[in-house]
Amino acid sequence: MKTLLLVVATFIATLAFAYDRSADIQPQDMFLFEEISKQLRCPTCQGLSAWESETKFANQIKDIVKEKINAGMTRDEIMEFFTTRYGLWIMRVPPSQGVIGLAWWLPLTLICLCLPLLWYFFWRRKRMLGSDGVRSREVLMKQMQAELEVLRRQ
Repeated sequence: MKTLLLVVATFIATLAFAYDRSADIQPQDMFLFEEISKQLRCPTCQGLSAWESETKFANQIKDIVKEKINAGMTRDEIMEFFTTRYGLWIMRVPPSQGVIGLAWWLPLTLICLCLPLLWYFFWRRKRMLGSDGVRSREVLMKQMQAELEVLRRQ
């Protein structure tokens, strides 16, 4: 009797762990569910999406996403729901618009503008110095001959 009870308990526990949380969503909506869940941050994990995490909070987020998909909401409407509820922090990749867009594009713009300026100034300096600041033999010979001509005329 105890053995039978243990086998039944093990079977029930196996079923509980094997329960597929995505089974209660339509197959055609599975891609949308996965896409949205991967874009939402798990609030309790660091660096994981709600899709990757199995914490209680992440599972609640996935359940809400399923409810919204089953209610006929679009991807943008679901993302808007989460950003109004949790703020932009909930998104793994914040939108590149407005002030946040400035934070994304300003460093890239500065790099694109500063690199050519730095190259120009260092190239110009190198060009003025000749080859690494050392004059070639021909240049030295011409300079010495010019100085000798000046001395001979005196």
